[in-house]
Amino acid sequence: AYSGDLRSLMHGGQLDFALTYHSTEIDNLQATDLLTERLVLVTHPDAEPTALGLFDLTEQRLILPTAAYQLRRIIDDVATLRGIKLTPALELDSLTAVKTMLDTASGGFSTILPYHSVAADAEAGRYTLRPINDSAMVRTIALLRPKLPDCRLPEGLIRLILERAAEIRANLQAVL
Repeated sequence: AYSGDLRSLMHGGQLDFALTYHSTEIDNLQATDLLTERLVLVTHPDAEPTALGLFDLTEQRLILPTAAYQLRRIIDDVATLRGIKLTPALELDSLTAVKTMLDTASGGFSTILPYHSVAADAEAGRYTLRPINDSAMVRTIALLRPKLPDCRLPEGLIRLILERAAEIRANLQAVL
């Protein structure tokens, strides 16, 4: 579900916890950050894997998700903070559709995604991943749970989630 939907379900008492993007929209919820992953520019396989600045993204034919997705809000918030307006050539919410458009050589499209969502494709030579030189271009996955005193997750479950997040941080490239 969308991050906002998960928060709504928690506010309605239908979920005890969720693993989702951390955001500033977490009123009455407790957030425990688990891991942070950098965002990268994903482009055609012949591109140089050199880093680029946020302003350089304005020169790309970007495919971005719609504003319903937290990933888009992260991208837009950072761009706005830096005084940059990113105008996508296309808005698509399906990762499969985005990858199909990237594979269309004549399109010249690029997108911004979390590193691990396309790392295997890049290793196979399908795409080039270009780092974005802006420390705010990251997504953070958090454990969200209600702040209500009567909503307690078993400590063993919380400990397992935290341990698994620590394993991921220790073993995966691009996770901060």
